[in-house]
Amino acid sequence: MTANVRPSRARKSVRGRGWKAPRTIAEHKYAIISRAILNVLSNEPMRFSDLITRVTKAVRNFDDSIAWCVVSCMRELEVQGRVTRHQRPVTTPVSAR
Repeated sequence: MTANVRPSRARKSVRGRGWKAPRTIAEHKYAIISRAILNVLSNEPMRFSDLITRVTKAVRNFDDSIAWCVVSCMRELEVQGRVTRHQRPVTTPVSAR
């Protein structure tokens, strides 16, 4: 195990618009990735691949698929209204509206 990720049995249910099957993610992974997402987003639209690159740089020693976790966390943050997904492949924080 790495210093940034500690074992946990607690799971966070993640929702996504249009998702039919329920998804869960470990709570500590959700906390790490969602914090990193909100820290790396700027006021300018961003491509998803750029978001993955920035989150990967921000989160060191992560023992899971960062891309999968980012997708899950982004969907939950979108449902919460904390980020906005555009028709084009870009993402901006809600505060940028």
